[in-house]
Amino acid sequence: MSTYPCPGCGAEADSSTGCPGCGRPADPLAAELTDLAGRIQSLTATVAELRGRLGSAMADRSAAVDRHTRLLHQLRVRQVAERGGTFPGNPPGGVPFPGPGAQPRPGGVPLPGPGGSPGLVTAPGPGAVAGTVGGAGVTPGPGPGLGAAAGPGTVKAASAQNVLLILGGVLLGIAAIVFVVVAWSTFGLTGRALLLAGVTGLFLVAPVLLARRQLTATAETLASVGLLLIPLDGYAARIAGFTPWPPAGYAAGVFALTTCAAVAYAAVTRLRAPAVAALLALGPIAPCLAGQWHAPFAGWSVAFALTAAGYLGVAWPVFREPRGLVRWSAAALGGLALAAAGLCALPPLLYGGTTDTLRAAAAGLAVAGVLAAAALAGRGIVRDVFAGLASAPVVVVAARLIWVELPDHRLIGLVTGAALLLLGASRLPRPGRTGALVATGVAAGAAGAATLASALYAGGVAIAGMWPAWRATPGSYQKMVSGLGGLDWQLPAALAVTTAAVLVVSRWRGTLLVGGALLALCAPAVLGAPYWTVPVAAGLAALGLGLRALREPLWLLGGVPLGLHAVAVCLGTPTATSVGLAGVVAVTVAVAVLGQHVPAFAAPDLGAPATPPDPARLVGSLACGVALSTLPGLAAVTVHAAGGTDRWAGLAGMAATTLVLALAAALRKGPYLHAAVTAVAVGGTAVAFATLFTNEPSSVYAASAAVLSVAASLLPPVRNPWLLARPAVPLLWAAVSTLPALAVTLVRPYAQLSDVWGGPLPLVGGVGGRDLLLLGAVAVASSLAGYGLVGRRALTSLGLPLGSLVLLVAPVALRLPWPVPAIVALGLGLGCGIFAAVRLERFAPMAAVLLAVAGLGSGAGLASLFATRAGTLSGLGAVLVAGAVAVAAGRSVAARLGGWLVGSVAFLALPPVGCVVAGVGAPWREYALLGAAVLLFGIAAGAARMAAATAAGPSARGPVEVAVVPEVFAWLGAFLAVVSLPTLRSAAIGCAVWGAAVGMAALRRDRGRWYALAAVISETLAWWLLLGAARVGTPEAYTLPPAVAALGLGAWTARQRPDLRSWVGYGPGLLAALLPSLAWSLPPDASAVRRVALGAAAVVVVVVGARARLRAPLVIGGGTLLVLAVHELALIWGWAPKWIPLALGGALLIGFGATYEKRRRDLRRLRETYASYR
Repeated sequence: MSTYPCPGCGAEADSSTGCPGCGRPADPLAAELTDLAGRIQSLTATVAELRGRLGSAMADRSAAVDRHTRLLHQLRVRQVAERGGTFPGNPPGGVPFPGPGAQPRPGGVPLPGPGGSPGLVTAPGPGAVAGTVGGAGVTPGPGPGLGAAAGPGTVKAASAQNVLLILGGVLLGIAAIVFVVVAWSTFGLTGRALLLAGVTGLFLVAPVLLARRQLTATAETLASVGLLLIPLDGYAARIAGFTPWPPAGYAAGVFALTTCAAVAYAAVTRLRAPAVAALLALGPIAPCLAGQWHAPFAGWSVAFALTAAGYLGVAWPVFREPRGLVRWSAAALGGLALAAAGLCALPPLLYGGTTDTLRAAAAGLAVAGVLAAAALAGRGIVRDVFAGLASAPVVVVAARLIWVELPDHRLIGLVTGAALLLLGASRLPRPGRTGALVATGVAAGAAGAATLASALYAGGVAIAGMWPAWRATPGSYQKMVSGLGGLDWQLPAALAVTTAAVLVVSRWRGTLLVGGALLALCAPAVLGAPYWTVPVAAGLAALGLGLRALREPLWLLGGVPLGLHAVAVCLGTPTATSVGLAGVVAVTVAVAVLGQHVPAFAAPDLGAPATPPDPARLVGSLACGVALSTLPGLAAVTVHAAGGTDRWAGLAGMAATTLVLALAAALRKGPYLHAAVTAVAVGGTAVAFATLFTNEPSSVYAASAAVLSVAASLLPPVRNPWLLARPAVPLLWAAVSTLPALAVTLVRPYAQLSDVWGGPLPLVGGVGGRDLLLLGAVAVASSLAGYGLVGRRALTSLGLPLGSLVLLVAPVALRLPWPVPAIVALGLGLGCGIFAAVRLERFAPMAAVLLAVAGLGSGAGLASLFATRAGTLSGLGAVLVAGAVAVAAGRSVAARLGGWLVGSVAFLALPPVGCVVAGVGAPWREYALLGAAVLLFGIAAGAARMAAATAAGPSARGPVEVAVVPEVFAWLGAFLAVVSLPTLRSAAIGCAVWGAAVGMAALRRDRGRWYALAAVISETLAWWLLLGAARVGTPEAYTLPPAVAALGLGAWTARQRPDLRSWVGYGPGLLAALLPSLAWSLPPDASAVRRVALGAAAVVVVVVGARARLRAPLVIGGGTLLVLAVHELALIWGWAPKWIPLALGGALLIGFGATYEKRRRDLRRLRETYASYR
């Protein structure tokens, strides 16, 4: 039992008996609210107490960490002072002194932790503060403090603070540079010196004081800026004329002074940023001296190599034990210096004379020596990386020396040198061998690639000597290969050396076959052998690789290109081509026979079973297919070589294709049946393709090939869809050949749209009986292919649509007068559509084809009927009737959907077309379209109600959503009508009428809200159009009325739904009221009165939002005020010097970084307050 204030009279009521004052019964809701209020007060007190305890604990933790750091520093100083002896009680080398949260290393001596027990000296910090004494280290581990809870992906406070400090430092550095470069001349000499000296001293003294107060991050940032000012001071002294030294030498002195200052500063302050600055300043010293002494490229290379040596000397311990930011930075900078040294050595090495080459070689070897020294110091992958980098200069120097000293034998020299380097690297000890192998392997790969390219080039030259095809002369081959004299014996020798090197390194026996194949490809041409040796060598090599492929099918990747090369070389004359094709047939038949009847070739070894495994069957089947596919081409070329005409050659090729079909029928039960079936399609298609270069009708040959291919595809007893897909190319070719006739029939009528009601256009295009017969043949072949694929139903699903296409072409092919072709096309198209809608219960492939024919035929027929006014009205009426029939009698949702689509378009088109026919102009034509849209909108609403009423009954024909289609077209028609009206006032009338119609539709309960919104938008557009007609130029006249309406609607909705978010209720209205005015207030020439009024309105919005505890007014009004404030500051800021914004920004960021924790607490309180708003 509990008490609570009565909501009616305010008296104290009881949760069981109710209110004794007014007699109101017990109210559980009021009682629970009272209990929750008491609990919230108790929890608030608990939270305040915990916050106090947390602050006290954080202060104690900071004091402990401060004490730990000071003691650690004292211990380090004492250990450094006693470095010559052994610390009493500790082993030589020092004792690892663990920091807060550190884990002890094995073998270390643990120091007493808190409480006197041996353990770690820990502190509740967010991580490990690792300290090392005497060179020993500790393994950091997470401390038990607050920061340990940060999981993956969490941005820690220290990281965010570092980002702020780094950005602030960068901005201050840029500001200093801009000040020295740009604003330097605005101060006198004394003022310049005092200003730079004061700023530099301030930035160098402040980090010392900050480091003592444990503000390390801020100290690092300011120290970086202070050290940056030292070279800026030097630059300022240079431009002031204080020194007569040359620029490069003076720059080297300034960088050397900066390096010394940074080293000394790092030793005094124990900060890391000065050490990194010293590394950055060390780099330009040697290059500046090289520039002062006008050193050549080789001298620059030596300078960068010396710089790299210095960096790598600093980074030496990294190669043994990866640790330390400074040393890793030195290693990275050393790598960049080595890269620069190598780049500087390249120009004289590649383009210089003998002296320059030797100098560059010396510089490159110096770089290699530095890298080799670093490789000896490293371990694991570091040694491999530097060994590879050390091998690279040796490779480059060796290649250049060979190029210069052996100008007549460069190919064999480079290949031999690369092979020797690769073999030498493979004999190195295992540590570092991988890196050297990678470097020398790249060089050997480049040499091998050059050799391979030369071999392929030689093979290509041999082919080019026999081109153009069938027109080559006896001396053309010798003339082409005579240009290969520079390769002579070097290319075969280079191939032999490359093969031997790869064989030694990889120990793969297949290397010999690859080398032999390449030799067969190029050796006859480069050695000046007779012409006939080129295809013979390539054919024998292809035969060898084909036999090898019976074990390993991947060798076909080499045999097939060699065979193609042999055939390409034989294309010089018809006789040679015939001989080459005969050779292909012989080689492939041999491979096919051996793959079928000689298991020894196909088995992995001689002891394998006698049954050929699958790879042999695969290769044999492929060889059989190639042999049979070549027969039609061989027959055609042989007849042509014997003096036959193109027609006799084509007939011979098709006869050979028929012979291949007979062979496929004979092999019906053999393992090569599928190859034979494929060969029929490939051979027939090849013959048809060859007729493209003659005067023969290629479409006839393509149709013949399609028929033969379909017949071959029906041979296998088991239907395979992939087999039936193989006639696709000739069948598609034949089908494409019918496209001109189909284009004349189905596309040419659309040209009538460019001359509407100007009379029928004359028929252009030679469509005759041959095209009609070809289309019929394609229809028959396609139907038979479908029969083989899916059975008898394909005869209907494909025969009916393709037969309809034949009927569409028939009137044009028979030269019947207009309007017979148009009426036939329109009637046949609409008939196919109605048949698909009435007879087919579901969407199937047949329906898709019928609908395609329906669309093509009806579109062409309707376009052709646009030749006259009566034809246009008759065509649109026929389309409307067809759509109505589909909607009323359609047996599927898709059918009724299509009926609504077609019927809606015709319904909207008839009234404006009728007005044009009757001579009625604008704006009544547009009003007629708008009236049709309104009527169609009403029809859609009635159809939706009828569908909803019958949706649950047995006679339901589909979902209610089908009725949405006419509604969408009604919206489209209304839009077109409104945008087509000639004046703004008439457009406003159209919007008002449509808004009234939509407002009436808002009476429907299911979609009342959206229709009401659409009606409001339409009426708003009408209002805007009327304002535009009256030439009202104030933007608020357009934005404020809808914004006020939106705010009123939002307020009304919020009263109905108290849980409604303010962004939903008030956000749209506020955005519509403030954002347009804000956009008009931002240009420089905007009115100040508008900005002031907008600011006042935004202040009111913010105050109202804060008092009502609403998020949307607070954010939108505050954002508007912020943009206005930034805009005003930008107007004033343009008068200030350019370096002042950068300096202020950097100072602000550093200030925020130094007080980051306090700013986080402020933001947390602001976020909590914002989260409590609605």
